[in-house]
Amino acid sequence: MLQIAECLSRGELVGMLGDRPAGSEKTVTCRFFGRDAVFPQGPLRLALSLRAPVYLVAGLYEGGKRYVVHLEPFCEEPSADRAEGVAWVREWGPAIRERLEHFCRLAPYKLVQLL
Repeated sequence: MLQIAECLSRGELVGMLGDRPAGSEKTVTCRFFGRDAVFPQGPLRLALSLRAPVYLVAGLYEGGKRYVVHLEPFCEEPSADRAEGVAWVREWGPAIRERLEHFCRLAPYKLVQLL
């Protein structure tokens, strides 16, 4: 986390996979295409603790070495105190899920990677 904070203080971008828990127990469960799915809290919790803006990046695989990359602002300045942090993550988790569903519908037969 300290290295990420240092990078952000220099104006650098930091990317994290935000569509899978990667073994973490800190998750939020949302409906995803009509079924319960588990999404990680880590990227959002980190952004909140560092007060870093969150952008969604989705790469749609086009074949060969080609991707179509979509970048969109998600949350410009996350803010909540420590007690509100879990509620804040639960509030924004479904919004990320909605965007992931959007990209899956946009390209249903292509790999969608949400960063």
